[in-house]
Amino acid sequence: MRLSPLTPFALSNYLYGLTSVKTKPYVLASWIGMLPGTFAYVSAGSVGRTMMEAGAGGGANDFGYTHALQIGGGFALALVSGSYVAKLASDALKDVEEEMNAIEEKQEATEDAW
Repeated sequence: MRLSPLTPFALSNYLYGLTSVKTKPYVLASWIGMLPGTFAYVSAGSVGRTMMEAGAGGGANDFGYTHALQIGGGFALALVSGSYVAKLASDALKDVEEEMNAIEEKQEATEDAW
């Protein structure tokens, strides 16, 4: 939910507060979950600034290979971490779906027995 812009942080924080998750795992998971978005926003801002400065004609010589590598590396890291978090979420949803199917099968078997 941290990567989704559909739920505002204030609302998601309130909803997380209603769960029985302990503080340390919540803070750690929140921090890890917000990293891809933070890297993406910082990378996008840095690229935008660089493009605006280069387009204005000023500072074109100020940006060397190291700056381009930093921007590219940050963007790549955002993509990799975002896809990793998405894979983890997808796997977790598959596990939940399998558990729900198993529960439904047990309920059907119990109903058939009666």
